[in-house]
Amino acid sequence: EGYLAYTDSSESPTLYREWVALSTIAAAMERKVWLELGLETFYPNLYVILVGPSGTRKGTAMKPAREIMTEVGMNLTAQSTTKESLAEQLMKAEEMEDLAGVNEELYTHSSVTIYNEEIAVLFKHNDPDLIMWLTDWHDCQDHWSRETKTQGDSQLSGVWVNLLGAMTPELVKAYLPETAIGGGLTGRILFVYSSKKGKVNPLPFLSEEEEALKPKLVHDLELIHQQSGEFGYTKEFLSEWKDWVYEQEKKELFEEPNLDPYINRRRAHALKLCMIVSLSEGGEHQLSLMPENLERVKDILERVERPMPKVFSGVGASSNAEILSNIAKFITERKEVTKTKLLNRFYKDVEDRSHLLDVVRTLRGMNRVKQYQKNGHIMYAIVEEEQLEKDAE
Repeated sequence: EGYLAYTDSSESPTLYREWVALSTIAAAMERKVWLELGLETFYPNLYVILVGPSGTRKGTAMKPAREIMTEVGMNLTAQSTTKESLAEQLMKAEEMEDLAGVNEELYTHSSVTIYNEEIAVLFKHNDPDLIMWLTDWHDCQDHWSRETKTQGDSQLSGVWVNLLGAMTPELVKAYLPETAIGGGLTGRILFVYSSKKGKVNPLPFLSEEEEALKPKLVHDLELIHQQSGEFGYTKEFLSEWKDWVYEQEKKELFEEPNLDPYINRRRAHALKLCMIVSLSEGGEHQLSLMPENLERVKDILERVERPMPKVFSGVGASSNAEILSNIAKFITERKEVTKTKLLNRFYKDVEDRSHLLDVVRTLRGMNRVKQYQKNGHIMYAIVEEEQLEKDAE
């Protein structure tokens, strides 16, 4: 909430700024806090990628957070373009800490946050090792090793990697290989999608109240950065958690098959977010999960998941997948378009007029586009999310 208030004058969508804030809090927590649930241990790291067309102000949402993280002294990677440079920075981040009251011996961990406004550059080489490494790092392995040609094996203890980046939908399609989309990596990524920027503000100057928030945010993150130990949980939290898990098992969240890996990891994301939300609120119960933490996380997840399938709207085996996505985007940006304007815009991208009308009929059948008449013209417009939810009810 503090970060949203601090960046309120920016044109970046609220959803982007909210997830940048969550990623920043995670960066401050590092591998010094954790949650044990049965035989599993969870750490509060997130892989967050902001996705949207050019001009949706992805970088605008991220830049203030980088300044704050740098001021707090968090381990941020340089704008790396290779997996080797990332691994080197992870090696250099290894620290030994005395977590008072938690460990009798010094606690060793390698905690870094990958911050990259052009994260697609990492994936452009279609490197399977990079995909595997990022997958391993997200799981916070106790021990991780790699072979190098010149220095032999390198080993790390207590790996913890947080990631904040941005991509366009076109680059998701072009640079994320099928092995990543259909495999384990995308299940570990929270794709935060927006089709347009937030409000228009030609004079995005900070007010005095907004400027006064920055040192407060730095102070709070420094306090979070100092926290260490194992999260507990109340009986009420466990009861709410159990009910929510059973409830989610009965739901079909997405019709988009590329999101199946995410659904399989959704519980882990929820627990990580519960820790982040709990610690961000402070108070005497900050290392204990409460029912209200889960309630807040449910709302956070529902809002980010609603537009998530649009990330993959141009990804698919069908030759129509890309044109479907482009036409839907074109209509969305213009609110409504005439049939004539649509034909003039996309006639080069289809085989013939009949092919284009088939694509539009597909969008209408998917309940993405509606058709109507206005002033003697056939018009097309996007079916708004609110209308879809009302129709579903």
